[in-house]
Amino acid sequence: MLSPERVMDLAAKFRIPLPEDAGVITALARLDSTEAVPPELYSLIAAVLAFVHRVDGLLPLAPE
Repeated sequence: MLSPERVMDLAAKFRIPLPEDAGVITALARLDSTEAVPPELYSLIAAVLAFVHRVDGLLPLAPE
């Protein structure tokens, strides 16, 4: 399981824009690394993971 810090690090590393909603970022940052990600953050986590998988060549690049 990825920790919130790891997700934010990956987003920064791969220049993935994070939501401008400070509440979402705050909620992610406040999660303990042993906590499950709450449903309201699933789309953020999914976007980060999908991007990382595309970069790693595991998923085809999305059409532009």
